[in-house]
Amino acid sequence: MKEGPEMHREKAFQFQYLGMSGDTFSCLEAIITTLRSPKPPSHYTVVIADWSRRIEDHTKVLFIAWDWIGTQVTIIPDGFGTHAGTGGWGLSMALALIQSSGQRIEEVIVPQVVFERIVKGKPTQKDISILGARQSGSSWWEVFVRTEHEKGIKDGTVWGMSRISNMTESLPKWGLSSDTFVVSRTFDVDPKGAVTSVLTKLEDTVRRLSGASRGSVGVKLMGDAFGKEGKLRFKREVEDEADGWASLFRGIFSAVRNPLSHHESPLSKDEAVRYILICDLLFRKLREETQSEHDMPPNSDDVINA
Repeated sequence: MKEGPEMHREKAFQFQYLGMSGDTFSCLEAIITTLRSPKPPSHYTVVIADWSRRIEDHTKVLFIAWDWIGTQVTIIPDGFGTHAGTGGWGLSMALALIQSSGQRIEEVIVPQVVFERIVKGKPTQKDISILGARQSGSSWWEVFVRTEHEKGIKDGTVWGMSRISNMTESLPKWGLSSDTFVVSRTFDVDPKGAVTSVLTKLEDTVRRLSGASRGSVGVKLMGDAFGKEGKLRFKREVEDEADGWASLFRGIFSAVRNPLSHHESPLSKDEAVRYILICDLLFRKLREETQSEHDMPPNSDDVINA
């Protein structure tokens, strides 16, 4: 599986990533998540990498969801393609689902270098302007919608064709940052494993940001990182509030992660949802406090939240 995009931020615009680069099902689930949210994007743009100078007769595709959950640009990366394989099926499926939801679809064809810059998480302000420009004339995207999906739009069965089995609403995926969204694919079959995964990701992120050694884990790591002399101490908060946040980071490991690792009993979905939402809160706070000071490192599904 390909590594996902790196995180990068331009002050002049807001953007975020949803889905994993090169993973059709992750990116299709991202499309579904945006469509099923209480307030869907204003519209979508299909971004096609220019294939005119390529030897192959197919190319990569990504999507832009505009003005979704308070963010101007949500990039759903290159899990799609114009070929006959899984990526082509995913592209057709995504287009059909957007059409069936009544959302407007724009299209832009960009040079390979621009496309790769977007996929790697380093779009320039000029790139975003290109993506937002309406193009006149006919569009290519309509030819990529397969006959069975066109029929599904007409008879109302297209949503049942998506093959995404974990689309229950038990975990409110539309409201998650992609630090925690990444676990949603396993939540319905293994809620305990999803909680463990997001806690491990939180632990790894704190370790990298604080510069702690690989052997520093759990409650001690959180205490060192967010304590009075810690590198990640929330200095913009008053002292009592900074202490409170430090206690929350320590508490999620002492009260949740440690018992989970010591007991074999399963975890209910209701309990798992509560723990994941707490982790989501901690990820968002960590990003809010560290983006400018520590430059929070990239992950495979990074989202930048303004």
